[in-house]
Amino acid sequence: MRTQKFVAIIITGLGNQREQKKLITWAVKDWEKKYDIKPVVYEFGWYDKDTLENKLAELLRFIKDINFKGNNVALIGCSAGASAALNVFHSCKEQVHSLINICGRVRTSTNVLPTLNFASRNSPLFKHSVIKCEENLKTLTKQDLNKITCYRAIFDEVVPAGTTYINGATNKVLPIIEHVLSIGFCLTIYSRNIASVIKSHNS
Repeated sequence: MRTQKFVAIIITGLGNQREQKKLITWAVKDWEKKYDIKPVVYEFGWYDKDTLENKLAELLRFIKDINFKGNNVALIGCSAGASAALNVFHSCKEQVHSLINICGRVRTSTNVLPTLNFASRNSPLFKHSVIKCEENLKTLTKQDLNKITCYRAIFDEVVPAGTTYINGATNKVLPIIEHVLSIGFCLTIYSRNIASVIKSHNS
């Protein structure tokens, strides 16, 4: 009987999408050899002139295609990519084995800096994604929450700490500061822990 393979779909955050894809692809280049997890970097296209619904529909088709081929799918949302991961998860819970939020904003929150309006000033898609994500969080079941792990830095100058955690999910603090460094740390030095989390969740 063929053993199911793990495929980690890593969703990009804000910033230059192509450059991010190159950097993330380099960071996770050894995952398949080390952990038997095939990483696939997905450019969400946060600056595209399109609707959030269309962007999520594209991502959903991508996930279902990978799952249809007999793979266990893990979603990893880096920064802004976390809200996209959680939003699409709402539509394909059965096809997703585990979901990891790496330093991503998943709720609007008031009285925090930077504000969502500031953080999304160049990407209306991101603002809409966070607002939609906050609504979707209210519908998560205990079984859904068991699949989700959130990581944040000790200090993150880009994403306020209170906007990253999800009640009922597993929430962890990384032994590092700074936004980009923390994401890079998760995908490289801390990757064994991430791989363990991906494989330990029960569908």
